[in-house]
Amino acid sequence: MIFQHELIKSLKRHGDKTAIESDKNIISYSELLRRANKITSFILRQELPMETRVGVCMNDVPDIICAII
Repeated sequence: MIFQHELIKSLKRHGDKTAIESDKNIISYSELLRRANKITSFILRQELPMETRVGVCMNDVPDIICAII
């Protein structure tokens, strides 16, 4: 939990700076956080029991990183 809290603070602090740069995309820290929150919201809406493991399949590296966050 401490790691997640510090990671979120770091993402917010760096805002519009580049977080990920790939062949297709340049993604800022704020966009990374927005995408991660979107994935989190979707999973929470599924009303799964606490501590349920969830598999995530993504095609792009930035999306994979968002899912991990």
